[in-house]
Amino acid sequence: MPLDRTRAPVFEALAAYRDQGRIGFTPPGHEQARGADPAVRDVLVE
Repeated sequence: MPLDRTRAPVFEALAAYRDQGRIGFTPPGHEQARGADPAVRDVLVE
């Protein structure tokens, strides 16, 4: 089975969890994701 590179299941799961409004998710020690891609920051940083 070929790898489906059009999806990012872990990232999608994080986004879905964030959208539930349960917690703020900023990885500790990672400077609030300042070096991350803007799409990743939108999901991981409140």
